[in-house]
This record gives sequence, structure tokens and C-alpha cells, in this order.
Amino acid sequence: MKKTMVSLLAVLITLAWSLPGFSLLTETELRGEDVGYSPEWLAGLKELVSGEGRVYGSHVISPTFGPSGYESTMLLFAGDHTAFNQVLERYARLKGTRLALVLHPGRGMAKIVEVELPGCTIRLYQMASMRDPGRRNLPSRKKNIPFDWRVRIVHTGWLTKDPERAKGSYVVTVEVWLGGNVFLGDVKVPLNVEVESGGEIEKFIAKHEAKRKQAKKSE
Repeated sequence: MKKTMVSLLAVLITLAWSLPGFSLLTETELRGEDVGYSPEWLAGLKELVSGEGRVYGSHVISPTFGPSGYESTMLLFAGDHTAFNQVLERYARLKGTRLALVLHPGRGMAKIVEVELPGCTIRLYQMASMRDPGRRNLPSRKKNIPFDWRVRIVHTGWLTKDPERAKGSYVVTVEVWLGGNVFLGDVKVPLNVEVESGGEIEKFIAKHEAKRKQAKKSE
């Protein structure tokens, strides 16, 4: 009952934020052992995100996004390279999704918005950068939660009536931040998993080169 009330309150808050933009978007914090599991999940996905080390989780749905809706589950974990390599081993066994590991420099830090309501606190992550609850006159505060890796589960077919299409529309991505407890030299990536950059270093280099070119023009 309490969990239902918390979810309902989160929905009401989200509606209050999204109505001015005519976009329906709801977010619910996943607490305890709840990982947002759905019977349509890919085989092995629940095992991938279950277990120790999770520091936060959230679930977002939007029936107005695309032709068949949008669903996203974000799960944040803290741990060392041994735990992370075990995650990669389980990740590599998933079928029906592109397998990609995204590398980020620096420390993983989730910006959480905590909204105070009578009898409970709602913590929002995925929407924290979309709306400032202070604008809606809701008692709130911002909080940072450190983490080492993130598993993102995106489902773009959750409203479809075709069960086969629903199962085939999952994209699961693993991201790791290399400035905390996991170091690049200790990461063991299975060969069927692609590796790509989060883009921060490339943006830094491009920005620096732009400044260099501008400085030369000014000489």
C-alpha cells in the first residue's frame, strides 16, 4: 500500500511538471529489491541488475513518446572492478539487444532531486535535469549520489499490442565511470560487447582546439 501511494505521488508530481509542455512523463524511484522487472524483459536481464551494490534506481514511462510509448529504467551501482567484470560477463550473455559498454572519465555522480511530501520523500533522478521542482512551489532539495556504473534499460514498444514486437524493442546499455572504484586497466570486456566513448574527452579536445584556433587568429 505504501509503495502504491509513493508511486501515485510521484506520478502526480510528474504530471505537475509536464503539463505545461504537453508531455506526459512519470518517474518512480525503485526501492529495496525492486528493479522494475517486467515479464517481457530479455532473458538474463533481471539477473544482470539484481544483487548487491545498487545505490539508486528509477523507472520512467511516457505514453506520448513515439508511436508505442517509451519506458526507461536506470539502475546505478557502486563497486570495484571485480564486481563490474562480473556484471560484464552477465551482460555479454544477453540476447536481443545491442551490447555496448560506454566509457566515461571522472566520478559517476547522480544529481537527485528530493521532493518532500506528507509522510514520504520522493527522489527523482532521470527528471532532475528536466524540471526544477522549486518552480512548482514544492519543498525540495538537491542531492548527489556517487556511483561507478549504470545500467540503462530502454523499451520503446511497451504500449504495443504485439508481444513479439514488445520483446524485440529493448536496448540495454552499460556505462562505467573510471574516476572512482573502477580503473580502465582492470576492466575485462567480453569480445561480443562493443566499446565506445561517452564523448566527454572528445568534447574537451574539440573545445581546446577551438580556443587555440581563435587565439592564433587574434595574434
